[in-house]
Amino acid sequence: MNVQVIQLHISAYRFDGSTNPYTEPHGKAPITLKDLAQIISNKISELKGPKTMLVRGVQSGKHSITKSELIALIKENGSEYSNSDEPNTIFAAPYDQHAVEHILEGFHKYKPKSDESPQQSIDLWLIYNARAYKNVPYQHPRHNVEAKDKWQRLSPQESGLIALIVLN
Repeated sequence: MNVQVIQLHISAYRFDGSTNPYTEPHGKAPITLKDLAQIISNKISELKGPKTMLVRGVQSGKHSITKSELIALIKENGSEYSNSDEPNTIFAAPYDQHAVEHILEGFHKYKPKSDESPQQSIDLWLIYNARAYKNVPYQHPRHNVEAKDKWQRLSPQESGLIALIVLN
């Protein structure tokens, strides 16, 4: 699988692990989620590839392997996890001008993710060709609404992963 790996350094987006600077009363974050999203979105927009994409944010610090091992796993498998109940399935958002900001908010601004400790940066951004997937709507177990962030590969042999943006 030929996956483009892009390094992106954003020094203001780091966590010390003890607090979440994006929730009160912990204080002011060194970069707003909106500004951070714009930097990441600009990098995604520079990609030469399909017009319709999916984006997934991953916190490498939540995994039991090193970041470099995780990157190798993602490049090989197209994702950082394998769901044995539903193989070839990912959870991702259709990419548009607001997708990255919404993902950042989901992890750093809104509960329950924002309350997790230690707080981790979303330092891996997986970009997929949306045409390699079909959407699988499902009933969200916590919010009791139809969710549309679940996607299944059309071909088990093709992950559709076109790029991996690695922060810091």
